[in-house]
Amino acid sequence: MLRILIPSDGKPGHYKKSAAIAGAIAAAQPADVSFLNVRMRLALFHDILRRHFRRHRQLPGPRWLRLFYRLPEPLPAPPGLIISSGGKTTFVNAWLAQHYGCPNVFIGDTRGISDEYFSRIVVHDASHDRDPRFISSLIPTEITLELLERAAEAYTTTREPAFRSRRHWTLLIGGDSGGYRFRQADWEALGAAIRELGERHGIRWLITTSRRTSRAADAVLQNPELTPYIDELQIYRTDPRRIYNALLGCGEAIFCTEDSGTMLTEAAAANKPLFSIRPRVAAATPALRDLLQFYESQGRLKRLAIAEMSLLQTDDVSQGFRKQPDQGLSAVGARILETLPAAA
Repeated sequence: MLRILIPSDGKPGHYKKSAAIAGAIAAAQPADVSFLNVRMRLALFHDILRRHFRRHRQLPGPRWLRLFYRLPEPLPAPPGLIISSGGKTTFVNAWLAQHYGCPNVFIGDTRGISDEYFSRIVVHDASHDRDPRFISSLIPTEITLELLERAAEAYTTTREPAFRSRRHWTLLIGGDSGGYRFRQADWEALGAAIRELGERHGIRWLITTSRRTSRAADAVLQNPELTPYIDELQIYRTDPRRIYNALLGCGEAIFCTEDSGTMLTEAAAANKPLFSIRPRVAAATPALRDLLQFYESQGRLKRLAIAEMSLLQTDDVSQGFRKQPDQGLSAVGARILETLPAAA
């Protein structure tokens, strides 16, 4: 049985990507997947380690790794394959792979660390197509069309018949993050758009907030004036129901605040018209900018300012999107297994 180790920095968006690829591999052959929780002791260690990795191809024993990271004791049994995502796991991934002498996979930009430290690198662009070390793929996510269909079916059976007869759009709401700052005016413009689009298009909204959503946003969404246009409002801080996948599955179109690459990736996996919506103060990180450009080039996403939402016409929602094949993670997993004999 293939033993797969996933170093995780605790960020859901990172370990979900790794778990998605590990799951695709496990579907192709027996595998045991385990997680190794790691925490960098100080942020300044990131630059120190980057400089060390650039100067030294051979790394010292793993006991040195504990100087920079909090790691469980003892380390896990030797794996046959290491997979990780997230800049702070790159060093752990490369270090342990060299220590154990096993192949390793990194998902995303290696952030200035030599590609030679990794057996395979999964990226969401085609700029490295001639380099066999790279595998071009959509951003890995555990969201699949089948999963969303099952979640939507289970959810709708609990609702009244009138719910099932109506058309719905889904709205995923984040909050302040990186260069994105949501002000009261942004939330009020969003509330106005909910009302205006509901009236114009004859739809009801399915809305869920997130851990970053402010109380100011919650207050706008809970305004009784919006109630006639909303069939579901899940406030993250007070509503623990697990209906996220169901809401993705039920909506004909999906709107997602632009601050969260994870939510955008999960929404894109639903293979429906997708709009990213942004506040007035919006400065995407390079990684998020690349992701948005990639999804735009794929015909999966259109970008909007929140202030522009109310202007959407029927053609804006029904045209300009391209249906895409499913994630193709099985092909990614197969390629990893084919090209990594030590892991097979």
